[in-house]
Amino acid sequence: MPIVWKILSKKFLLNILFFTLFFLSVTLFFKLSRLTKYFLSGSDLNELFLMMGLFLHKCFPIALAITSFISSFLVVLSIKKSHQITAFKALGLNPRALFTPLIFLSIFLSIGNFAISFILYPSIKAKLELLIEDKKEKTPLIKTFSRRFSRDNLYVSMDLKEESNKAFNLFLLNTDHEFSWLIADSVIETKEGLDFTNLTYCKITPETYFDTLFLSQGKKAFASKKTIYSFFPYSMVRFEEKNPSFWEFTLFILHLCYPIVFTSLGICFALKKHPKLSLLVFLYALLAFSFSLKIHSSITGYLMIGSFLITFLLTFKEIKACAKEGS
Repeated sequence: MPIVWKILSKKFLLNILFFTLFFLSVTLFFKLSRLTKYFLSGSDLNELFLMMGLFLHKCFPIALAITSFISSFLVVLSIKKSHQITAFKALGLNPRALFTPLIFLSIFLSIGNFAISFILYPSIKAKLELLIEDKKEKTPLIKTFSRRFSRDNLYVSMDLKEESNKAFNLFLLNTDHEFSWLIADSVIETKEGLDFTNLTYCKITPETYFDTLFLSQGKKAFASKKTIYSFFPYSMVRFEEKNPSFWEFTLFILHLCYPIVFTSLGICFALKKHPKLSLLVFLYALLAFSFSLKIHSSITGYLMIGSFLITFLLTFKEIKACAKEGS
């Protein structure tokens, strides 16, 4: 391995490691306070660690993009101040070889993003879903939800008697995404599920032009634990099943490749051959990257593709100007 690769690779990767860990630690610290609601609903440490893994999966591409810019900027600036670029040119070598390791490393960082998103994330999600499904079968529902409380879009009230598996005068009001309520004279919990007496259930689903009303009544009714958990929003982690469109998938792929863009921009900023142009391209790339987090449309896709092309052209222009300087 050439000495240039050894020096720049070590500095670049150490900076990436430090700044990424710092960024993730800070964001995770603030996220932990928002995860307390799951503990109030009976979540355990295994769920917490898996939820943190899912959260870090979302933050990691953002952290890696930002730290790629900072790291490449610091590395190139250090070799510029130590006149290593001048010494490299004095030996008759092309300065482009100095920056090639950073570009290649940013490509491998993007591949790491792909590995986390398409290999590690599905594994964590599958483990968490398996844990939740097992917990739905084992959690004592009446004991867990017997206290009168009102939280978010849910209100539950029931009178718990001496037996922990039996309650009376159940009333549940749920306004999460749709309006529904449930009333029962009594409910008995078994290993299989819940047995209701004199149950009345009503659900109103909002539609574009009209609302759909569902009403059910019966002297006896049964619901499995997996079914009844759907009445309790935020009682545990839930996953939204998504079928991404073509543009959503394309934006996600481009989003994972942004370490290449920001590494190149860090090189441009450090060389300072075209500072105003570099700033404009950086703001444009940052805007396109920010849009990809919230707006999933073809316009955002074109903006991101444009940021890749303009960044590569600017990087080529900066390195070429650096090579000509003093020659």
